[in-house]
Amino acid sequence: MARNANSNVFLEEWLRVVSGSSVSSGLVKQDSAPSARSIIQAWSEIRESLQSQRFDTRYLQALRALVSSESTIHVADPQAKLLIAILSLKNVSLPYESCTLVMRLLYVWIRKAFRPSQALVGSAVQAIRGVVVDDGRSNLQPVLLAQSVLVAGAFASVHSLSGELKVLSLELLCRLLEGEGSLVGSREELVPVVLAGIGYGLSSSSDVHYVRLLDSLFGCSIWLKDGSVTHGLMILHLVEWVVSGYMRSNYVNKMSLFANEVLETSKADYTPFAVLMAAAGVLRASAAGSQNLEVVSKLRNSAERRLEAVAQVLVSNGNVTLPTTHRDDLMLKCFAIALARCGTVSPSPPLLLCLASALLTQVFPLSHIYESFCKDPIGPRLIWVREHISGLLFKESGAITGAFCNQYAKANEENKYIVENMIWGFCQNLYLQHRQIALLLRGVEDTLLGDIEKIAESSFLMVVVFALAVTKQWLNPIVSEERKMETSVKILVSFSCVEYFRHIRLPEYMETIREVISCVQENDATCVSFVESIPAYGSLTNPKDLFTQRIEYEWSRDDVQTSRILFYLRVIPTCIGRLSASAFRRVVASTIYIGHPNRKVARASHTLFVAFLSSAKESEEDEINQLKEDLVYYYMERSLEGYPEITPFEGLASGVAALTRHLPAGSPAIFYSVHSLVEKASTFNTDESQGRKSDPGNQILDLLLRLVSLVDIQVLPYLMKSLAQLIIMLPKERQNMVLGELYGQVAESDDVIRKPSLVSWLQSLNYLCSNNRTQGSESGIPYVDVPSKERPTCCVLILKKPAKGELSQKVQEKLKTDYDQVVEDVKELASSTVIMEDQNQTSFTFMIDNLSDKRIESPKFLNGSYEWVVDVYSKEEDHKLNVYHFLMVANPESLRPGFIIRVSFFFVMLNQSGKELYRTKEMCKLFCDKVCDKAKGWGCYESLPLEFETNKIILKLEIVKVVEVVDWNEMIEFNGFQIHYSQIEPVNSLFLDHRGFTHNFRLKTNY
Repeated sequence: MARNANSNVFLEEWLRVVSGSSVSSGLVKQDSAPSARSIIQAWSEIRESLQSQRFDTRYLQALRALVSSESTIHVADPQAKLLIAILSLKNVSLPYESCTLVMRLLYVWIRKAFRPSQALVGSAVQAIRGVVVDDGRSNLQPVLLAQSVLVAGAFASVHSLSGELKVLSLELLCRLLEGEGSLVGSREELVPVVLAGIGYGLSSSSDVHYVRLLDSLFGCSIWLKDGSVTHGLMILHLVEWVVSGYMRSNYVNKMSLFANEVLETSKADYTPFAVLMAAAGVLRASAAGSQNLEVVSKLRNSAERRLEAVAQVLVSNGNVTLPTTHRDDLMLKCFAIALARCGTVSPSPPLLLCLASALLTQVFPLSHIYESFCKDPIGPRLIWVREHISGLLFKESGAITGAFCNQYAKANEENKYIVENMIWGFCQNLYLQHRQIALLLRGVEDTLLGDIEKIAESSFLMVVVFALAVTKQWLNPIVSEERKMETSVKILVSFSCVEYFRHIRLPEYMETIREVISCVQENDATCVSFVESIPAYGSLTNPKDLFTQRIEYEWSRDDVQTSRILFYLRVIPTCIGRLSASAFRRVVASTIYIGHPNRKVARASHTLFVAFLSSAKESEEDEINQLKEDLVYYYMERSLEGYPEITPFEGLASGVAALTRHLPAGSPAIFYSVHSLVEKASTFNTDESQGRKSDPGNQILDLLLRLVSLVDIQVLPYLMKSLAQLIIMLPKERQNMVLGELYGQVAESDDVIRKPSLVSWLQSLNYLCSNNRTQGSESGIPYVDVPSKERPTCCVLILKKPAKGELSQKVQEKLKTDYDQVVEDVKELASSTVIMEDQNQTSFTFMIDNLSDKRIESPKFLNGSYEWVVDVYSKEEDHKLNVYHFLMVANPESLRPGFIIRVSFFFVMLNQSGKELYRTKEMCKLFCDKVCDKAKGWGCYESLPLEFETNKIILKLEIVKVVEVVDWNEMIEFNGFQIHYSQIEPVNSLFLDHRGFTHNFRLKTNY
């Protein structure tokens, strides 16, 4: 930054830019760049005025034209001589504006001249002295004084001048500052001009009057007011520029003198904020390095000690989080901006505490804003908030946060704990206060609320960055578990408080969340502690505080609170497996906001419910299962009550699918869910919604159709009966669509257990629908026309109106009786299905002493109603050792005729040290009396190297699932048709009575 100042001709302009000052800097407003002709004409007008001793309007216009083009013109020595002559006039009264403009042009001359004339500089100093000092003017204007200080300082900084001229210039500079320096303190636009003049003087190679210049810079003569952050930044970068020059020129004496006078000695008449910013400027300059490392190191140490001393005073003044005076406010602001710009600073507890206080009270003054609502009218508050947002301190909030986190990372444990609690407390206060202000201002003062939320959103970024720094400090293996758990919970609670202000996806936020949640998932107590931090349901929906009683409070429109609830609903599923049944019932069950009008909250509530259903805790399995069933009744009631206005269909579908998967088979809660869905579906007008998949009624019906393949075999008959009653009531076109979907669903199914039942049920349903549609028709014949391109492979016939002849009344009655019988068969099928999961031994391990080509049979073990054995042997094939293993029924005679056992299993081979050699894929095989005997079974083989040691190996069998069902899938061919064996008699009678019945049949499948 100092190098940029060196490339800038005018130091005061650079100070304005780096400090963010918005005050106009030019003496004359420049509308457009003047032409060369106008510049020549201006010099001509000035020369004529001097010759005629008449300084009228044309003369002033010429000076203004030249000053307005100061960045482009070059003032040569002859022209400077002309200007000096004007200032030296004794008997002519020059207007003050004329003198100020002439001073400015002399400044342009001295700053741009390569080697100015020594004589001209001496004459200029004497002329300036005569105008502002010897003339005895009691009403000296601040603008003229400031320009005189600037020119005198610029003269002193010219390296080519003699020592005598430099001393003369410095004497003039000090006399101006000490005599009339207070004049510029009240003019904001003049401060950078005077500071630049002092800076030029300090950068001079002469040591004369050095201390006097320091006294003017840091004393109270200029800073009549308390100053501002902008002034502080000007001092910081001015000192950086001066000290950088010392380092380049190796001015060791000046560096030592500066350290002794400003940094190491406390002077009562020095302004504290100016000294603070000067120390930061030294640190910034020293960060670039220097050849004289020892001197620079001492200077840097002195600056750091001065910063720490100032911070210690601020901390000792009282509560560091609540500055008591305006002066403390200014010091904290300057402190924050100084540490943000000065680079790395050695860690210190006072620095850390001051930075924390500056962030929470000055950079993000939200508490002050909220508290002002009960004092000031909204108008002034709106202006103040906007000014803060556009201010430099707020714009530097990111850099200040970075400096704060750097100090935190190097602090001791005690001070870390202090500032952590300060930040966590800030988050909770922000939630409580902004929640009230948002309810008060929304719809009334949206502009003011938006500005306040801009500040709050930036504070959210600060909290996230700090929380990431905290996780790096505490969430590591060397930290105690208690400290890790406490920190994790506090971070999550704090994030919940500021969730409302999270509008973008931050990598730091995601990284922090992952670290914290992975830590919470390791401990039951921590998970419970986090869950118990959820505000009570009663306090959320019906708060009793004085504020909400004064307004018409509607909790579902409290956006700040809703965001916090949403955070909990999203986080709890990640650690729900650690929750005890009592904790879930006591805290979480009451906060599943199924009926919340906010769609995001409703969706997250369904996700939480699904996560709970899929969770398991072995130590409380019975209690949790009971809680799951109890919760389903509340869940279905609340979900369907708000469907479709509130409850999202995706959430409802995921919840219903989860309860069918994770509740015990035949659970009354599943029956209740099916019943509730059917009742809800029947309330919609199917005529109006016909054909629209997005219609709520059709969505519920589609969900019921999906349940056909999800519910257990004990619930399936009830579901089929309820679906049949619902489908029969549908219009014809909708019936055809539903039947077509069911046919396609069954055709694609590979579930050998329920597929036969569904085929029979579909045949019955087809008959009932067609019979219902054709009552009163001309022929009275059952008619089915399902517009589906595919038919299940087990479907027997597609009944069409016969081409010749009519079905007799007796045949029609017999067909109806047969279909009624199919419905009864479905019920019997459901009752004959037995699930044998989790019975007896599901894992079997045995040791093989010596694996060879001889079959080795394991001991018998029991699973379900049958005994099983495993056969193992090895064989050398293709330069490999293939190991064969089979699962068999020990006594095939025990298999009941007509029954099938479906077994899912896999093998694991281990060496004698327990290392896994391989694991086979999971197999699903059928066992029955027709294929199983003593010599047959199901299995596979795996290959091992020939040199593998076959002694002392372990074989492990894992049985995943065993299901026994009646073999309803037996099909036979009859007259070219594949039919079910139970339908031989009615089909045969149909063919005998109507011999031409099959002539016009066209098969819809390959069968």
